[in-house]
Amino acid sequence: MAATGTELGTSRLAGRSRLASQIGLVLAGVMGAANLSNGAMSLVDPRAGQLDPTVAPQPVWISVTLLVLGLATLVALVPAWRGHRPSLWTVVVTRLVEAWSALMLPFLPGAPSGMWPFVIGLIVVGTLVAGLVGMALRR
Repeated sequence: MAATGTELGTSRLAGRSRLASQIGLVLAGVMGAANLSNGAMSLVDPRAGQLDPTVAPQPVWISVTLLVLGLATLVALVPAWRGHRPSLWTVVVTRLVEAWSALMLPFLPGAPSGMWPFVIGLIVVGTLVAGLVGMALRR
C-alpha cells in the first residue's frame, strides 16, 4: 500500500525536526565546552582571557556556575542524542539558564562597558539552541 500525502508530510516533518534537534545538540555541545573551558580557566587565573586589565576579574561563583552548566550539558549530550527525554530537558534547561543569566553581567561591579551586544547575542543564540534541542521533545 502506498503512503498517503499526510503520512509523507508527517515523515518529512519528523526528519526535519530530528535534524534540527541534532544541530541544536551539536551547538549545545560547543557552548557547553566553552562554558567548561571559561569556568576552568577563570578559576585557575581570574584574569584569563581579559583584554582590558582595568576590568574586574570574573567572580568565582560565575566560574563555578559555568563549570556546572557546561559539565551538565556535556554529560547529557550522548543520552540526549539517543532521544532520552530527561537528558534532552537537561540540555534545554542548562542552555536557557546560561543564556538568560547573562542579563546580570552588565550590572556586576567592574563589568566592562558596552557589554549589551554580547549579552543580547548570548540570549538569542542560547534560546535558539535550546529551541532546536527542544524540537526532539515534541515526539
